[in-house]
Amino acid sequence: MIETLSEGELYLSSACMHALLKIRSRRAVRRLMQIVRGKYPLCARQDAIYALWWLQDPRAEPLFLHICAAVDTEEEYTRQMATEALGNTSARPRTQRALTERLFDPSPSVRYAALCACPYILPGFLRQALVAKLDDPDRVDNNRIIAKLAAEILGN
Repeated sequence: MIETLSEGELYLSSACMHALLKIRSRRAVRRLMQIVRGKYPLCARQDAIYALWWLQDPRAEPLFLHICAAVDTEEEYTRQMATEALGNTSARPRTQRALTERLFDPSPSVRYAALCACPYILPGFLRQALVAKLDDPDRVDNNRIIAKLAAEILGN
């Protein structure tokens, strides 16, 4: 299934990813991480990210951190997926720092994903970043959806 997923044929890759999730085996984690890092079709890389996200293996955290910060080299949706996947490791300080940085990402969808990945009980530095997000009109989307979500998380 992993090799078929790596080929990147849209529907087949997705079907393999879903089958891997049903099996819930973490034996494929290292190979999935290789696909994400490698020069595979975008569809295969994104399906591998999705599988890693739902398998919730903490070994994928450094990979997600790298992808979500790669503004110049990664496609926006790929960065969004990696950012949201960090929600599985949101209790770790490295992840919390990365989520704080992604709140000010150039992409509104990545900023939104960072908010979605934030835990409801927030450490002080992440809380400060959310407060700053609410007060900075240049750092939110035009419809203020991100600001509204930040306010909900903060309980405002």
